Amino acid sequence: MRSSSFANHTYGMRDDTFAEIGHKAFLIDAQLEAAVLFDFLTRPELRAAVTEEHRTLAGLQGQYLAALRRVYAPEIGADTALSKESRAELRIPQVKRP
Repeated sequence: MRSSSFANHTYGMRDDTFAEIGHKAFLIDAQLEAAVLFDFLTRPELRAAVTEEHRTLAGLQGQYLAALRRVYAPEIGADTALSKESRAELRIPQVKRP
């Protein structure tokens, strides 16, 4: 499956967006996203797995940022604006249905 016969981020790819190949790819992408969202909203075990994965990755963000500071300190300076730890929290909106 492809949305263009051109390389990514080229004028040819942009032009294919308005052609039949781009239109079909957009429709398939929309169908895929709707299917993923449907599964996410109707399967509590999937939401639980996504929440757990998010917590795990958020817990590793501090280590990731520390590694970035070590590697890029000469370029960005010792005092950086990067956060010291992750404060991200995943919240699933509750939809009330009639």
